[in-house]
Amino acid sequence: MKPDSLPEKIMTCPYVGLTPYTEQQADYFFGREKETRQIASKLYASRLTLLYGSSGVGKSSVLRAGVMRSLREEGIAVFYFNTWQSNPTTMLRTLIGGQIPIVLLERGELDGPKAARFAERFLNGANEPDPNPTVQAADRLRLAPNLGDFLRVASELLGPLMIILDQFEEFFLYHPPEHDVVTFAAEFAKAVNRDDIATNFLIGLRDDAYTKLDRFKGRIPNLFSNYIHLDHLRADAARAAIVEPIEQFNRLSKAAAPFSIEPALVESVLKQVRAGQVVLGAGGSGVIASGTDAHIETPYLQLVMTRLWDVETQSRSHVLRAATLDRLGGAERIVRTHLDATMKRLSSKEQDVAAGMFRYLVTPSGTKIAHTAPDLAAYANVPEKRVVPVLGKLSSGDVRILRPVAAAPDQAQVPRYEIFHDVLAPAILDWRARYARHAQTRKLTWIGVTAAVVMCVVIGILAFYGVTMTRWLAYQAQITQELSAVILADPTDLPPPSLPTRGIDPRAPTATVVNVRATVAAVGTSAANVINPIQQFQPQVVLLPATATPTPAGCKTGYADWLKPRLDQNRDIVARLGCPASESRAVDAVEQRFQKGLMLWRSDTRQIYVLLENGRYSVYADTWATGQRESAGLKPPSANLVEPIRGFGKVWREQLGGEKADIGWATRAEFAVKAQIQTFENGFAYRDDDGDIKMFLKNGVWRGL
Repeated sequence: MKPDSLPEKIMTCPYVGLTPYTEQQADYFFGREKETRQIASKLYASRLTLLYGSSGVGKSSVLRAGVMRSLREEGIAVFYFNTWQSNPTTMLRTLIGGQIPIVLLERGELDGPKAARFAERFLNGANEPDPNPTVQAADRLRLAPNLGDFLRVASELLGPLMIILDQFEEFFLYHPPEHDVVTFAAEFAKAVNRDDIATNFLIGLRDDAYTKLDRFKGRIPNLFSNYIHLDHLRADAARAAIVEPIEQFNRLSKAAAPFSIEPALVESVLKQVRAGQVVLGAGGSGVIASGTDAHIETPYLQLVMTRLWDVETQSRSHVLRAATLDRLGGAERIVRTHLDATMKRLSSKEQDVAAGMFRYLVTPSGTKIAHTAPDLAAYANVPEKRVVPVLGKLSSGDVRILRPVAAAPDQAQVPRYEIFHDVLAPAILDWRARYARHAQTRKLTWIGVTAAVVMCVVIGILAFYGVTMTRWLAYQAQITQELSAVILADPTDLPPPSLPTRGIDPRAPTATVVNVRATVAAVGTSAANVINPIQQFQPQVVLLPATATPTPAGCKTGYADWLKPRLDQNRDIVARLGCPASESRAVDAVEQRFQKGLMLWRSDTRQIYVLLENGRYSVYADTWATGQRESAGLKPPSANLVEPIRGFGKVWREQLGGEKADIGWATRAEFAVKAQIQTFENGFAYRDDDGDIKMFLKNGVWRGL
């Protein structure tokens, strides 16, 4: 059978980078032959098989290029499904129903026109019966009331079915537990348990989601009885994954100058991509982990080999060399800079948009999640016209940071976007954290430069004022000196005055002058001690040096490093906070924006804070528990508003008045935050992972810094 994944005989590169191998690329897939046989055997023998392994271990490649290829060669109808964002039941039925006429055509059971009529009837229905009974079966497929009946009809047409449900952890992400019986979880469980369906299933998922399968306990007997754990590649298998694709490329391309690889390069790559060897540490620096684990990180191996192939072929070399790996900085640098190199191609404004979107494409725990461009624009609070070009650049063929995901058939055909591979999640979280720190530094630098400019202007004004006052005082002093000389001196000895003497004629003294002379003579005062009264009232300008906000005297704990610069700029809040009562600590939090405020939840206290735009806040206990209803199904007044759910929704409905709440409707979905908190005598300071800081005083007042 030839579905959309026939083996592709010639590839431009024998390695796939971060892309999982597909059935088209099975000719270049090496190193997993043993696991392929084991998984296929399990799938044959059992109604349900569980395959799990750590992120990036290569589950999807084994299933698509290994197991599917093996089953198809034996004539088995096998279907691969990994689209969990929308309605899984609808998407799975559409996938299988769309491929059935292709399989029947290849088997010779339908000709071209009949296969086309089958597809048309399945998708759109028909008013008139078809003379061919197989074509008529398309109506039975389309009208099947549930997944089990649908698969029964499909197995009658194709024989035994093998259905691979990959990346099953995303089902749990997009579809939390529900009690409605009409869900994929309920229909899938019933289909597994039916004896009249010739269909076997395989669930592939990450090992950190394995326990979430408990959701099917009680629905599927012996749920965990048939499982396989897929481990990392061993060194010998990884060696085959490096060397044999090049040999296969030479066989299939029949190039005049075959490609080769230096043995030293093979050993160097194997050493550098061992599991745990490349670690993205804080600040994005790659570090080499200790240990002698011989397991190989498959995505890193593929990424490194793809990069080496591209560099060598661009220089028209047909030999992959160890010297090239050294020149590129080794495997660690190739992996570490893959994302950074891509992000540097974006402008600063585009990087701002990307940083805002990444917050909603990767959860703090490193799980990927898909969103449409309009949703990402709303979440990141930027116009959609700025989001779309960035999504296009990050999902282009040579970048592969994001990838578009098709919408469900029953939904508007607006693609969603998700990160290209799970292995990129830590790198994206790391890049975003570094970008946020750099943005904060740039902001503080801009504030500092602006403050310096303002200070320079102020100093210039004061200097000008000081110089002017000095000259004016000197002028007044000179007048005083000459006036005192006029008063005290013998009129016959005085020269003509150099400055105006305010109408006093030294040669014809008035009665006032005579009296002053008599008084001065009586007390023995000299002319030098007669001062201008104006000088006694001149303001004195004193410039005090700028100082950082000190820790309040007597406090045992100082301000957190992330808080101190903000308090330097908001000194009025210092006295109101009192002494720090604790050191800064990291806390998991959740936030949600509303029309007229914000809600946030702290994991350490399990309390929900409701912040209004007027600067007041209130606190409520989070009493929502798993299993309770998530929402009331209220209809927001406009498309860009949403009903809050879970704990936020419960407080919104029961405490704030719901649709009549002062805070309004939520403007976006809730999102996780890694917050920093420092407690004070009179409140606490809260910093989110974007660097925004809020102060909460015990009197119910909050303020952003």
